[in-house]
Amino acid sequence: PTLTERIRVLRADDRLLTGEETDGEEPDAPPTGDPALVARRLATASVEVITGRRPAAQMARWLAPGVLDALRSRAVLARHTALHLTHAPNVRNLRICLLDERVVEATAVVDDGRRVRAVAVRLETHRGTWRATALEVG
Repeated sequence: PTLTERIRVLRADDRLLTGEETDGEEPDAPPTGDPALVARRLATASVEVITGRRPAAQMARWLAPGVLDALRSRAVLARHTALHLTHAPNVRNLRICLLDERVVEATAVVDDGRRVRAVAVRLETHRGTWRATALEVG
C-alpha cells in the first residue's frame, strides 16, 4: 500500500467524525471499557513520558499516530530540562464529559512531584476500544 492509503486507514475515525465518505466502512461499536479509567491512565502515562519515566512507544496502542508524534516531540524537548522525579505522577482530579457514546473528553490535574500539570484528552472509539485523538499537557 502507498503512504496515502496507509494514512487513509489510520485516519478512518477522523472521517467518521467529520461526516466524510468512509468507503462503506461500518462505524465501530461503542467501547465497553470505562472512559474515566482510560483517561486517568492516559493522563498519568503521558506525564510519565514527558518526565522521562516511560518510553513514548508504550503509548502507541492508545494514541492516534499524530498524537503520539506530538507527545514524542514534547518528551524530547522536556528531556533537556527535566529533573529526575522521585515518585510517580498522581492524578489529583479528573472530569469526564460524554459528547457521544463514541466520543469522550476529559480533563485531569496531575501532580508529578515537581509540577502540577493540566491534561486534556479526547477519547474516541477505535476498533472497539478507546483511543486518544487529542492530547494536551500543560
